[in-house]
Amino acid sequence: MLRLKQKDVTPLKLQMLKEQGWCCALCNTNLRMNTTNACLDHDHKTGQIRGVLCRNCNRGEGKVLTQMTTCKRGGTEIAWLMNLLKYLLHHQVPQTKFVHPTHKTDDEKREIRNRKARERRKAKKNE
Repeated sequence: MLRLKQKDVTPLKLQMLKEQGWCCALCNTNLRMNTTNACLDHDHKTGQIRGVLCRNCNRGEGKVLTQMTTCKRGGTEIAWLMNLLKYLLHHQVPQTKFVHPTHKTDDEKREIRNRKARERRKAKKNE
């Protein structure tokens, strides 16, 4: 394994982006016009560079991996993630007729936003 020098980060990132078709390896966002939004993704355990991700996917991937570490309960992070994916795929079809009590529909959320806006306008008018 060779440790990359800081001065070699940008050339390697551009080379890898070219090999990836100038797109984020996860979401396929085109990074050709905004290479500053491109990040060299690496494994935090080994340091090995995996690919180039857009800043948003790189941040999300890091958050997911951090969360997986706390959830794995004796297994591996990857096994937990595979179980999560299976769980979500299985539960795409509703399993019960019940809706969680804190869930708000889009219409309910819009009504709450509108009510708060009306209250703010009224308070500002009364100042």
